[in-house]
Amino acid sequence: TAKNYSQESQASGPIPNGQNVESKSDNTSISKSKVVSNDKNKAEVVENTSKASSDSEDIPLKEAMKDIRVYIIAATISISMIQGTLLGFIFKNYGLQSIADDAFITIVGTVGAIFNGISRVFWSALLDKYPFKISFTYLLLIQITIGFTIDSIKSIKGLYLIWIALSYFCLGGHFSMTPTLCAKMFGSQTGAQIYGIIFLFFIPAPLVC
Repeated sequence: TAKNYSQESQASGPIPNGQNVESKSDNTSISKSKVVSNDKNKAEVVENTSKASSDSEDIPLKEAMKDIRVYIIAATISISMIQGTLLGFIFKNYGLQSIADDAFITIVGTVGAIFNGISRVFWSALLDKYPFKISFTYLLLIQITIGFTIDSIKSIKGLYLIWIALSYFCLGGHFSMTPTLCAKMFGSQTGAQIYGIIFLFFIPAPLVC
């Protein structure tokens, strides 16, 4: 019986050893696959960062000036600023025709100036969240509504204050959305130079008024 037990133990001995070898090989293969997957993930991260850095590179100014979008933006901004600039010049005399309250009209101008400052933050944040076309469409819709309705509400103090404040709110949006758009399209440095050139197209608005 002792011999039989020893023979059985010897016969059964290599099996668990083989299982250990197989389990070790499986573990090593799993670890290798993890290393390979980690290397692939790192490579993908490096490629993505390199693409992001290449996308944020500045376009040379000469090449940017050949882009027709520069002149489309300049023309669009200069035309859309006419209404806000005009109301900024005439809101006092225009309001006094229907509202004989000089102190109130002064308050209207003060509130408009405050909205002009607040608008810079609002429109920039909106442009970060939505495309320029959508953000600028909202601005134009507000201006169109003001243009068609201000004559009918100019005798109502509360509405006149709101309309002038919204007009200033849209006017300030031009000065915040345009540089942000230029930086996104042409890079931070070239975008700043392009905005300086586009800013010259703001001059026709007050001249027309």
